[in-house]
Amino acid sequence: MMESAFFVLLRRWWPAFAVLGLVFAGLALAAHMFGKGEKAGANKVTVQVQRDHAVAVADARTDERAAVAASSTIATSVAQQTVASAAVTHHIVETLRNAIESVPPATPGDPMPSAPVDRVRDDVNAAIARANRAAAVAPAVAGADPDGAS
Repeated sequence: MMESAFFVLLRRWWPAFAVLGLVFAGLALAAHMFGKGEKAGANKVTVQVQRDHAVAVADARTDERAAVAASSTIATSVAQQTVASAAVTHHIVETLRNAIESVPPATPGDPMPSAPVDRVRDDVNAAIARANRAAAVAPAVAGADPDGAS
């Protein structure tokens, strides 16, 4: 009986086919392992990037809180200085009005009466001194040094 050509070929070359099959199986296994390692490496890098991002966000939030505190301190100081400045300005205006109103009217033909310059000057100087003392106290209350640096 005559064997088919396929079986003759198979009987003669089966060791080569077996080696070829093992080579393909090894390549498939290597490709699978390489893909798995690549995915694991990508996951490791992703986790590290997420950690770095979380640290950067935490630093930014800390800086933001510090900026809010600084701007709040500045706003408080400016508000105090505005109130003190408004009080001094109001006092000076009232002093000038009182001084002008206290001058008696001149009679026709008489020279102009003298204005109470000394009293107005003393009142204005006292108001300025009070404002300077208030300005020196305001930075200490707000938590800054008198030079404005913090």
